Amino acid sequence: MAAEVKAEIEAHLALRRDDNIAAGMDADDAAREAERRFGRVNAVAEESTRVRRRALSWRRALASDLRYAWIGLARTPRVFWSALLVALIGFATAGAAVRLIDALLVRAPAGIRQPHELWSILDSFNGKVPVMMQWRVAQAIEAAAPDLSPFAWGQREVQVIHDDHRRVWPATFVSGSYFRSLGTRPSAGRLLVAEDVAQGRPVVVIDETLAATLAANPSSLVGQALRLNGQTFEIAGITQAGFRGLETGRPTRLWLPITTEPLISTPRVLPNGEVRRGLLSDPGTGWLRGGIRVPASQSIDDVGARLTAIARSMPAISGTTDADRRILLADSVWLSPWPSAREDLRTLLRPIAWSVGFALLLTATCLGSLFVGRFSDRGNEFALRAALGAPRRRLLRLVALEIGLVAIVATVVSTPITAVLLQAAGRLRVTTGVVETAVPDFDVRAALQLATLAAITALAAMIAPAMTMAHATRSASMTTTRATPRAGWFRRILMTAQVAAGCGLLAAALLLTRTIDGLKSQPLGYDGAAVSFVTLDPAGAGLTDDERRAVTSRALELDGAIGAPVAIADWVPFALYNSLFVVAESSNEKRQYPLPTTRISGPYFETAGIRVVAGRTFSPTDAGRPVVILSESLARQYWPDENAVGHAVRVGGPNGTRYEVIGVVASVRDMSLRSADYGRIYLPYDDRAESLVIVARSPTGRAADVQPALLAAAAKLDSRLVTIETGSFSDRAMSTLEQRTLFRRLTTILGGGSLVMIAVGVWGLANGSLRRRWREFGIRHALGASRIAIGRLAMADAVFVAVAGGVLGLVAAWQFGRILSSMLFEITATDPVSFAIAVLAVAGAAFAGAVAPARKAARLDPAKLLRED
Repeated sequence: MAAEVKAEIEAHLALRRDDNIAAGMDADDAAREAERRFGRVNAVAEESTRVRRRALSWRRALASDLRYAWIGLARTPRVFWSALLVALIGFATAGAAVRLIDALLVRAPAGIRQPHELWSILDSFNGKVPVMMQWRVAQAIEAAAPDLSPFAWGQREVQVIHDDHRRVWPATFVSGSYFRSLGTRPSAGRLLVAEDVAQGRPVVVIDETLAATLAANPSSLVGQALRLNGQTFEIAGITQAGFRGLETGRPTRLWLPITTEPLISTPRVLPNGEVRRGLLSDPGTGWLRGGIRVPASQSIDDVGARLTAIARSMPAISGTTDADRRILLADSVWLSPWPSAREDLRTLLRPIAWSVGFALLLTATCLGSLFVGRFSDRGNEFALRAALGAPRRRLLRLVALEIGLVAIVATVVSTPITAVLLQAAGRLRVTTGVVETAVPDFDVRAALQLATLAAITALAAMIAPAMTMAHATRSASMTTTRATPRAGWFRRILMTAQVAAGCGLLAAALLLTRTIDGLKSQPLGYDGAAVSFVTLDPAGAGLTDDERRAVTSRALELDGAIGAPVAIADWVPFALYNSLFVVAESSNEKRQYPLPTTRISGPYFETAGIRVVAGRTFSPTDAGRPVVILSESLARQYWPDENAVGHAVRVGGPNGTRYEVIGVVASVRDMSLRSADYGRIYLPYDDRAESLVIVARSPTGRAADVQPALLAAAAKLDSRLVTIETGSFSDRAMSTLEQRTLFRRLTTILGGGSLVMIAVGVWGLANGSLRRRWREFGIRHALGASRIAIGRLAMADAVFVAVAGGVLGLVAAWQFGRILSSMLFEITATDPVSFAIAVLAVAGAAFAGAVAPARKAARLDPAKLLRED
C-alpha cells in the first residue's frame, strides 16, 4: 500500500513538473515549484496510507461479518428457510401489487418525451362537466396554439387481415401532431405526419408486438398492404419498442390518420332514416380526447384561459352560451381525465395499497419475531463479544447482515413470482369496459421498487432483534444459558400485530367472497350457462348492404346446421351500449331516457332463455314495422298499474318515431348490478344494427358443447368476416366481476400467506419459550404434573397471541371493510360471519404453530433432565 501511495504522489509531482516546464521553467525550478505547491510529501503519504488502511480494514471486517452471518444462518436451517418463506410471500405479493399501482396510476407510457409536461384537455359546455372534444375544436386549438403542441386522438377496435392473420386489434385515430408532440420515434419506416391527416392518406403505423405477429422480420412490413375493416392501408412505419399509446389502461396496436375514420367505420342509420358513416361526419359529436404540452415556464391557469378563449370563438351548441364554455385541463394525460373514472381507479387501488401495507407489516413482524428468538438464544455470544472489545455497532451489523441476507435472497427469488401473480391478474375492469392491464415487463424501475420494499421491510424487521441484542449485551451472563425474558415479550407483541394484520386481510377476502357469491346467486334474467355467442361486424369488414343482408339471412339458417336453436342480435343481452332516447305516451313518466337498445331476429328470447311476461315476440311480418318490446322494469316504470302492451313510446325523443309496444319480457342484467336499474327496449333487427351477434343454445345445457360448431359455422358465412368476440353469456357476465375478483384474489393470497406466517411465527415463539422454560417443565413433570397440564402451559403464548391479535384483528377488519364498502353487495362492512371466520382462522393458525413445541414439552423426560443437570 505504501508503495502504491508513493507511486501516485510521484506521478502527481511529475505532471506538475511537466506543466511548469511547459510554462517556461527549467527542470530544477520546475521540480522545486511542484514540491512547494504539493506540500509535505511525507505527511500526505502517511495520511493517505492511513485512510486506505482504514477502508481496507472496514471492508475486511464487513466481508468477515458477511461470511459469519451466512455460516450462522446455515447452522440454523429451520430459521433460515422459515424466514425465507415468509419474506418470499410478503415481497412477491407486495411487489406485484406495487407494480400494478405504478402501471395504472404513476408510470407514464413508454416512448414519450418528458411525459410530465403533458396535460389532458377536454371541452365543457357548463364549465364543470368534461365532455369529449369535437374534431373542429381540436383543429382550432392546433391552429391557434401551436406552441403548446396540441394533439387529439380517439380509440376503437378494427379488424386486421394480413395473409393468414385475422384478428380484431385496438386502434387509435390521431391528429397530425400526435407523434411529434409526444416525441415518439419509429423503429422502422416513419410515423404519421400532418400531411397524412390533411390528405386523408390510407396509411397506418403499427407497434412492434403486432409487427412481430405479422412477420418474422418486422421491418419488412413497411410499405406492405394491411386490410383494416375491409379497406386497404399501407404500413408506413413501426413504433419504437414499448410504445403502445397514451392510455395505460387501454393500450393500442395501430395508429391511423383521424381523417380516415369514416373510411373504415360502420354506416349508422339514425331514427329519421339518415345514414352517417363515422363520427367524423357528425361535426356536432364529440368523440376525441385532447392533449397539450405545457412547459414549466407557463402557468397552467393562463394556458386554460387561452384555450377557453379559442373554444368560445367556435359556434355554440344549442342550449349553451359562450360564457359557460371552458376547456378543462387534467394532469397525467395517460390517465382518464374524467373525475368519476379517476375516483373508480382510486377506489380500486386504495384497498390494494392497504393490502401492500398489511403484507409488509406481516412480513416485518414475522421476520422480527423469528430473529428475536434467534438472537435472544445467542445472548451469551453477544455478551462475550462485547466483553472482548467488540463495539456495539459491529454487533448491530451482525444482526442487520443476517436479516439483510434473507431479504436479498428473497428479493431475487420473488422476482419471477411477481410476474406470475401479475399474469394471474389477467384483464382488469378499471373504469368502464374490460381492458387489458398494461403492466410493463420487469425493468430497472420494477427492480428498484422491489428492492425498496425489501429494504423497508428488512429495516422494520431489524428493530426488535437489535433491541434484543442490545439488552443481551448489557444483562446476559456468560455463566447461564437462559435467554433474556424481554425477548419473549418482544415476540408476543410482534406476533400480536401479525395476527391482527392477517385477520384484516382474511376478513377482506371473505367479504369479497360473500359479495361475489351473492352476486352470482342473483337471477340474471337469461340462461347464461347454456347460451354461446359469436360477435361479427359485417359492415366493419367492408361488406356492402346487400352482402350484409345475405350474411344475416345465412346466420338465421344456421339453426339446422349446428343442431341447436339460433337467433341473432346486435348486442349481448346486458350490454349498455347503443342507447336511444325513449319517451312514453299516455304515461305520467314524460322524461326521456337514453335506454340500452337491442335489435333481434329469430327466436331470440327462447334461445337466450329470457322469459316473456306479456304480449308476444317479433314475427317475420314485423320487419320494418314500428313495434317494440320493453323490459319488465321499464314497463312498470312507465305504466305501473297497467299492462304495457298496446301502449306506445317515442323512440328518438319527444318528436321521434312512434312505436307500438307488442310485448314485455323479463329484465336482464350483468353481475355488477349496474344494469338492474336500467330499462331496455328491443327492436326488430334491420340495417340500423351496428354488429351481428349469433346466439346458439346448447341442447346439453353447456355452452361449450355448441361453441366450436357455432364458430365454424360463423367462419363460413363470409371469408372477410373476423370474429370480434366469442364465449358464453355466463362468461360475459362474469367479466363484470373482474375488479372484485382481482382484489379477492390478492387478499386471498395475502391472507393465506398470513396464516403460514402466523403458524411459523408462533412455532418460533413457542420454541423459544420452551428453551427458556425447559428446566421448569422438567421439574413440573418430576413433581407429578400431567402431560396435558404441561402442554397447556406451553400453549400459553399461542393463547395470548390468538386472543390479543384477534381483538386487534377485528379493528383491522373493520378498517378494511370500510375501505371495501363500495364493492360489497347485500352484506355490511362489519359482516359478523366474515369477521368470525377470519378470527377463527388466524387463531387456528396460531394454535397449529404451537402444537409441535407443546407436544415436545409434554414429552420431556425428567430423569434425562436431572442427569444432564
